[in-house]
Amino acid sequence: MAPLLKAARPYLGTTLVNLATDSWELGGTNWTGRFAAEFGRRRGYDPIPYLPVVAGRIVDGRATSSRFLNDLRRTVGDLVTDHYDHFAERAEEYGLGVQAESGGPHGAPIDALETFRSSRVPQTEYWA
Repeated sequence: MAPLLKAARPYLGTTLVNLATDSWELGGTNWTGRFAAEFGRRRGYDPIPYLPVVAGRIVDGRATSSRFLNDLRRTVGDLVTDHYDHFAERAEEYGLGVQAESGGPHGAPIDALETFRSSRVPQTEYWA
């Protein structure tokens, strides 16, 4: 985007005021190479021993297993929200806002109100 925005500099903030991003098209996502470390940083414990819960197993009781699933989903949602925040921060470097279709529906467990926090023009979509 940087070369395009550099070329569009005369229009930034006048004709061009927002960058747009379409809806999340990755489907359900829940793991990357850095996910375990990020989960530990955000939730305060190692997720690896609890991964059998994702396959329907009970680890250390139902309450613990349910808490882990909630923490897993919350972490994924937080990371998706961070993605939209980062997009808005980069746009702001050029004096622009973002128009993000971040409100779902998604395969990722997001909180749409949180994904809207960085958008000047928050959007959602639905499919029937």
